[in-house]
Amino acid sequence: MTKYYPEGALLLLFLVSFLVVSCRQEGATDVTEPGTFTSGVEGPAVDHEGNLYAVNYEKQGTIGKIFIDGHSELFVELPERSIGNGIRFDNRGNMYVADYTGHNILKVDMDTREVSVFAHQPVMNQPNDLAIDGKGRLYASDPNWSDSTGMLWRIDPDGSVHLLEKNMGTTNGVEVSADEKHLYVNESIQRKIWVYNLDTSGNISNKRLFFQFENHGLDGMRCDINGNLYVTRFGKGTIVILSPEGVVLKEIILQGKNVTNIAFGGPDGKSCFVTVADRGCIETFRVKVPGRAYDLILGSNDPESTEHPNIILFLVDDMGWTDTSVPFWTDSTQNNKYQKTPQMERLAAAGMKFTNAYAASPVCSPTRTSLLTGKNPARSRITNWIPGGGNHPAENQKYLIPEWNVRGLHRTDILLPKILKENGYNTAFIGKAHFGKEGTEGADPHNLGFDISIAGNHRGSPGSYYVPYGDAKRDSQMIDLHEYFSDSLYLNEALTYKALRLIEKLNMDPTRPFFLDISHYAVHTPIQGHPGLVEKFREEGKQETQAQYASMIESVDWSLGKIMKKLEEENIAGKTVILFMSDNGGLVSHQGPPTTNYPLSSGKGSSREGGYRVPMIVYWPGVVEPGTVCHEPVISDDFFPTILHIAGIINADKYNENIDGKDLTPLLKQTDDFIRNNPLVWHYPHYWGWKGLRETDPTIKPFSAIRNGDWKLIYGYEKGRVELYNLKNDIGEKKNLLEQNREKADELCRELREYLISVKAQTPVDRETLKPVPYPSVLENGKKNE
Repeated sequence: MTKYYPEGALLLLFLVSFLVVSCRQEGATDVTEPGTFTSGVEGPAVDHEGNLYAVNYEKQGTIGKIFIDGHSELFVELPERSIGNGIRFDNRGNMYVADYTGHNILKVDMDTREVSVFAHQPVMNQPNDLAIDGKGRLYASDPNWSDSTGMLWRIDPDGSVHLLEKNMGTTNGVEVSADEKHLYVNESIQRKIWVYNLDTSGNISNKRLFFQFENHGLDGMRCDINGNLYVTRFGKGTIVILSPEGVVLKEIILQGKNVTNIAFGGPDGKSCFVTVADRGCIETFRVKVPGRAYDLILGSNDPESTEHPNIILFLVDDMGWTDTSVPFWTDSTQNNKYQKTPQMERLAAAGMKFTNAYAASPVCSPTRTSLLTGKNPARSRITNWIPGGGNHPAENQKYLIPEWNVRGLHRTDILLPKILKENGYNTAFIGKAHFGKEGTEGADPHNLGFDISIAGNHRGSPGSYYVPYGDAKRDSQMIDLHEYFSDSLYLNEALTYKALRLIEKLNMDPTRPFFLDISHYAVHTPIQGHPGLVEKFREEGKQETQAQYASMIESVDWSLGKIMKKLEEENIAGKTVILFMSDNGGLVSHQGPPTTNYPLSSGKGSSREGGYRVPMIVYWPGVVEPGTVCHEPVISDDFFPTILHIAGIINADKYNENIDGKDLTPLLKQTDDFIRNNPLVWHYPHYWGWKGLRETDPTIKPFSAIRNGDWKLIYGYEKGRVELYNLKNDIGEKKNLLEQNREKADELCRELREYLISVKAQTPVDRETLKPVPYPSVLENGKKNE
């Protein structure tokens, strides 16, 4: 199994009392015989299989290969008048070589060994060392030894060359920091190391002196996964290790004096390989943590994945599309202006906002299970909240409810946390689960692949948001939170503090990243506001229920902010993905109502947009461009394949069979190759709410719906009513366009029917015949065929 090394794990606890790295007692040893390489030996670099490469093998203008078993051979001869220097591999296994005599960056096909010019810039002096980031961008030092000056270049994946800095000293070693937020460049003759801020587009700023040596030259530099910088001391014959704060941690002595560059490799990434010019060979020594490049390139077999990040799924219950100060429409609504969610604003500014995001259902359990399975409720048959309402014959229901998967998830299901756990992740759950009926396996997240579960069970709502969080005698009390009773913490706060402590614990394991599902019970009923936040909303003149509700939203936002701050404190914000979503639309039919989904129609439990259109934000540092917006329709089914991709799971395709979700990483990376073969579908063959509400709101009766592009069709089973809307022009679903667009309605209805048939979806049952009612179809006047 691939080993994973979360950034900063254990380092903070032991930095004071232990050195971060140390060489073996017997010191550095030879990898190759002296004289195997010329005095121009440079590089070095390790490929995906662990083989080592360095330039100028036996003669100038070559690259040598040292196999894992120790024997070496000539790998390739470079084109005439080309002499290599620094070597780097990208995460697809391509080799890049700095050609300082040809003013080129060369690319070597590892299968054919064909050498081509990847980038050329005639005004370069002598492209020397190379660094690479997670997006495949190269950074090249470019010294002019004759006048002790230098430049710094960036080479993008398309081969375009961009000058980042000129009028420097003799630029030599260059490296990207472990968190990819900084770029280090040294000046060999001036003996200085500079550090820049590095943004997600590969641009640099805020140049400042990182470290300066009193004597001897500098050459190559490489980082380990904890951000420590290994610097070769040309002429002194040592490697100096500097902490991210610029403190000398260790100096390792080599056998030769003219050390030129360094790479990490070996079976665990903890072997350092150093090219030594005056001995014409490569020396090696061991360290305690892997190198950044090793973790970047060898730590993943997924060619598009640069690492195995921590992943946090932050799910809110019943949060509506406008229940945030982040606008998910073209304009800010009144509700957007009323809500106070600065942390959601911060997350959106750092990530990608989805304006057409949907829960898989207008109620909770079907959406929650779709997140863990990638299956639409129509396929999983978990079509209602567990254990549901209206499941037995009732006089106020025209149809009987079909049998459905009221049990919920089972330990034998193919589940996201199980897959992540099997592939090296620690998995944890906090908050509302609602994955299974009381007494079943699905009621306990431990059975579904979570190593740790806190406060998760069969219940869909808390007994109370105030201590003791429900009534123990009525079995409504929240479990696992007794330690907070004495402090009278609001439920959202208690769950958050549990999460903060858990993040600390998970980050203590240096070998495994974590998947953390934080699922708040808020803002589900009972509507009970946060005592310290509600007053300011009352002062704004809203109804009491709305003020209580808004304070619940702000409390969830506070929780999000605390989580993000904790990631920063643990030095893992740059290696943690956050996916933010709600499990269904906002509640607009109880106590007031507590909120509004305007301009969307209706709310939770409904067939309309307000029932399942929800806020969604994805933060993926180094991949998602900050402050971006995606208008592509997406659904909670998509989280399953997307998270597998983000986690770099090998052979994820085998888990993506028989699911409905679509991998969203092309949208996150903005690569313009996202194709959804199936439309979005909602299937709710149930009645929601009470009799009086059903009589006034026909949208909360059994329905199926489909969206393809801007068009949406809703089919109501009771009357066979067909509604067709163009959401681009009519987001409030006010004008039924069925009569004007019969062909489009027929097309969508056919797609919906074919999908429901393909997954054997169940429809309501006729009371008289005890047979399922027909699948959706468009007939004259929009009436169903009796």
